[in-house]
Amino acid sequence: MELKQEKRAQERTNITHLRLKATLAIILEKETIGDTVILKDFSNSGVCVYFRLEVPQNTPVRISLMDLGYHPLEGKIVWCQSTEGDLHAPPGHAFRLGLEFSQGNDTNTLAVIEHLRKLTTQV
Repeated sequence: MELKQEKRAQERTNITHLRLKATLAIILEKETIGDTVILKDFSNSGVCVYFRLEVPQNTPVRISLMDLGYHPLEGKIVWCQSTEGDLHAPPGHAFRLGLEFSQGNDTNTLAVIEHLRKLTTQV
C-alpha cells in the first residue's frame, strides 16, 4: 500500500542533519497513535517525517514540534514510502510520511515554517 509522492508543488528544504524531533498524532477511526518522529524536510505546505508504521493516505494527523512553543499543526497524510535504501532514516523508522498542513497560511503555521528556515541558516 505504498503511496508514491507526486511531483512537488513547492521546493522543500532538507533538515535531516538537524535531527529535529516532533510529536506526531495519527488520528484513526477508533484510536489515536502518538509517537516521536524525526523531520526529514519541509516546505510552506507540509513536512516529511520518518515514522515506524505505514499510514494510509488522507489520514488526519497533528504534529507538534518539540520545544518550540508553537501550537500543534493539523493536516493529513498525502503519501507514504518505505525508507529502504535511505541512509538518513533513523533505526526503527521504516517509513517516510508526507504531511500536508490544513491551516494553509495561518499565523501559527507561518511562524513554524519561518522558525525552521532560521534553523537551517544557523548550521
